[in-house]
Amino acid sequence: MFDKDHAAKVLFGNSEAVANLLNEAFFQGRAFFHPENLHPLPTEAFILEAKDKSGAKQTSATWDALWRYDIGDGSNDCLLIGMEYQSMVNYFMHGRLFLEAALNISTQQREIDMERQVQWGSKGYSSSEEYLSRFRKEDKVVKPLVVVVYFGEREWDGPLKLNDITRPLPSEFAEFDYDMKAPVVDLDKIPIERVLGFEQKLKLVLLYGLGRKDPGLLRRILAEEPGFRKVPRCVAELIQAMYHTKIQIPDNKEEIDMCLAEELMIEEGRIKGKQEERLESAERYIQVCRNANTPHTEILSVLKSVFLFSGQEAAALLRKA
Repeated sequence: MFDKDHAAKVLFGNSEAVANLLNEAFFQGRAFFHPENLHPLPTEAFILEAKDKSGAKQTSATWDALWRYDIGDGSNDCLLIGMEYQSMVNYFMHGRLFLEAALNISTQQREIDMERQVQWGSKGYSSSEEYLSRFRKEDKVVKPLVVVVYFGEREWDGPLKLNDITRPLPSEFAEFDYDMKAPVVDLDKIPIERVLGFEQKLKLVLLYGLGRKDPGLLRRILAEEPGFRKVPRCVAELIQAMYHTKIQIPDNKEEIDMCLAEELMIEEGRIKGKQEERLESAERYIQVCRNANTPHTEILSVLKSVFLFSGQEAAALLRKA
């Protein structure tokens, strides 16, 4: 059985699925990335620390996955692609990505230096400046690209670039400004016609994700996608972890009949609809009370006693509305 974080790493952990997601992120589905050119890398990074005599220490600030993509044009050029898997919106996402990209660049410099020390010792540098920086004048590092894969319940309203979370520089410094963009792939936003061409496990899980919000689409998927009617146990467990579904997975079954899940998924949709209706009614009530200058304590009391929100939920709703 998977938890959500482990399920994401399994589902997005093969080169074919990664190629699908990268093509979606950077090229709206156009096939630029090819699975055979993708290679997984360790995600560990190094940070410099004065107290550590070795000059470096492993840090926990790493991406969920790191891949090398060989350009395949006969050169040694490659891309480095960091991936973050998010089940909730993270409003500091691009601050974290910027830090992780910097740590990765530091790691590349450290690896170049360590390799040179093994081969040449201190003679691997031709000047005092190079020896100080542990980096030759002709050395180059690869600037990482980063992608966020989002599979949360609500629409992503977080940042899409570093400048979304920073105060703007005065206009006099505009030419010195820098940014970092990282596309967010919202799995619920991928058109179904492109999903149908995805790697099999990823396709089946995303079809469930699309169908859980649209009973009509679910029936169409069940009717038109033979592979979705009976899914491998692994796929059913991924679906259960990713979407918190109540679908039962019998211990002795290696294939799960998804047709049996249709009524449950539709009922879950009805429950969600009722919850959204309750939330909208509560927000209208709050607005009316604010226009009438009703005390907050009275509003909170009604939100708890009439609309059945917990104290914490009621307080959060009142702050937000």
